[in-house]
Amino acid sequence: MAYKFKRQIFSFLDLIRFTKIVPNRKKMLEEGSSAPLPATDDVTETMKVLHPGHMKGTLLEKKEVAPGFYSFLFAIDKPLFFESGSYVTLGHEVGTSYVTRPYAIASSPFDALREKRIELMIKKAGFFSTYMIEEAKVADVFDIHGPFGDFSHESLRDHDDVVALAGGSGIAPFISMARSLHEGSSSGYRLHIFYGTKTLKDIACKDELDALSKEPNIDVTYVLEEKTEGYPQGYIDRKILAEKAPKTFTAFISGPNQMIAFAREELAALGLEAKDIIAEPNPIRDRPSEGKSYKLTVHIQDKVYEVEAKDTETVLVALERAAIKAPSACRAGGCGYCHARLIKGKFTIWGGDKRRLADAKFGYFHPCVSFPDSDLEIEVPPAK
Repeated sequence: MAYKFKRQIFSFLDLIRFTKIVPNRKKMLEEGSSAPLPATDDVTETMKVLHPGHMKGTLLEKKEVAPGFYSFLFAIDKPLFFESGSYVTLGHEVGTSYVTRPYAIASSPFDALREKRIELMIKKAGFFSTYMIEEAKVADVFDIHGPFGDFSHESLRDHDDVVALAGGSGIAPFISMARSLHEGSSSGYRLHIFYGTKTLKDIACKDELDALSKEPNIDVTYVLEEKTEGYPQGYIDRKILAEKAPKTFTAFISGPNQMIAFAREELAALGLEAKDIIAEPNPIRDRPSEGKSYKLTVHIQDKVYEVEAKDTETVLVALERAAIKAPSACRAGGCGYCHARLIKGKFTIWGGDKRRLADAKFGYFHPCVSFPDSDLEIEVPPAK
């Protein structure tokens, strides 16, 4: 039986309204105000704070807080909101290269939001950190991008007690957490810091940490490799944690890769599940190899570059060495911010393949953790 269309009166009325759209629009435009639209609004201004993008940071102060470990205080040109434990990337021209590196924020959220100041802590350990410590001067202007990361307390995910395991320069994000609890920009958890260093003089910001540990929701335990009266000796291991840590907690780990691997084993021995162990990834460094060099052909929009790529360095480092600005953030293969498309060639991923399945399927890779094994041709998005 054939379907019979039944005319609906409301459909007919919709048709009449449709014929009047253009005349009604013209009438509304004629009757509208000629006053210009506001340049901004509360929502737009809030979004600028939550997602500031790239900022200019002017170096205000540079001071040594422990041997070979420096604090850098910057004035930023935009207010910045971040969760304590986040990081930013710091960028600057060094010789003929343009270099960026991720650094944990040590300052409190209120300092960045209200005072437009941000503090980073840098230990002398590589090319850019050496430049910062030896050559950076007050009044120098740097590129700051962020914030990034998820190394922050989440009430839906984490326990009310946070055990922070810090090794060396890994104390920076936990100083930010302690400062934020003190000022009230963070709440809802108790922070137990276990800070491991070689000697007493290697403890950064000890006076401030001692003062913060008097807060009811903050305590600090120093663990020294060198035997020192009044301090636990050795490493932050299961024995020390069993004695001084709460029974139920979420562990945050920040420090050298060897320390992170050791801490994971000790925490697992105490019965912690993987979901309760959160580690800050470390950037991938050079790999040992035969010292070969390859040609790297780089497409960025309508421009093509040909540069040298050493098999000892990541593709991202090769780009930076050639002064090509490319997106980068964590430099540990996790965030995907630097992802580029492989047109042809072979590479090796160090630190684990953390790409999304779709990226791997369609030929995208992370230059920050990928080392060339042949000539490469790649497509890189422009740095914003």
